[in-house]
Amino acid sequence: MIKVLLVPVWTISCLHAQGSADSASSIDKRLSELLKAKDWGSIADLMETLTAKERERRGDTWILALNKAGRWERLVQACDEVLPQIEASAGPRFGVERAMRAQALSRLNRHEEALDAHRTNGGLGSLAGYRNACVEARLLGNWKALQECAEAVLAKEPTNGECLAMKGESLARQARYPEAEPVLLEASHLVPGRAMTWADLACCLNERGAYQEALRAADQALQIDPRLMEGLCNHGRACFGLKRYRDGRKDFAAALALGPADPALVQNLKLNVKMADRYLAETKR
Repeated sequence: MIKVLLVPVWTISCLHAQGSADSASSIDKRLSELLKAKDWGSIADLMETLTAKERERRGDTWILALNKAGRWERLVQACDEVLPQIEASAGPRFGVERAMRAQALSRLNRHEEALDAHRTNGGLGSLAGYRNACVEARLLGNWKALQECAEAVLAKEPTNGECLAMKGESLARQARYPEAEPVLLEASHLVPGRAMTWADLACCLNERGAYQEALRAADQALQIDPRLMEGLCNHGRACFGLKRYRDGRKDFAAALALGPADPALVQNLKLNVKMADRYLAETKR
């Protein structure tokens, strides 16, 4: 006769709980060792062997490891996985997960998404989010977004020279030259070593026919960066305005030699060189 040993259900549950606790303890011990060794790649690999719930419990460690290991694609996915749980009760808030997600998008060259992510972080109270959004907007040539994000930083940091310069640049690129000029002038005093600020200021001065002032501003830009396309172009424009065609031709030829990627700019530079040649030929007659 075979006797069946009946084990109470609560005993099975206790044994299962004990096994889970032992497993969790083993994982935490291994994680502790890897953290001490700063072996971020192995930590990230270990996390992939866990269940979603186990990863969620160790979300901070997972996110940190992916960031340190440079696994940007997986980091974005991980942040998208843990954020709903983190924000389930209180709603969206700025935290390390949102910051790292935005930075990972930038690393992946997904700049449109990175801009949106950084702007969202700014709206959630992170001034650094708006600063990073400025970088993305400038990279994308999204001048309206650059203006808005720079102004958001300046509302809290009115003497932030970099953001003031970027606001001025954004206004100039939107052809709002009268607004841009005083902003760029102030920025040139706060960050005098920023070549683009001087080049943008030269552009504004050229637009209102202040060629001598534009020449000085462009000179400042080229002293800082002799190969700055905008500096050369605006120096050439100022020279043309002052009827110094030989000097202007040198500027446009130097800009053309840089090999600009924009076909329209290449064409414009070639036309200016030809125009200078025509003027110079006429003066010899």
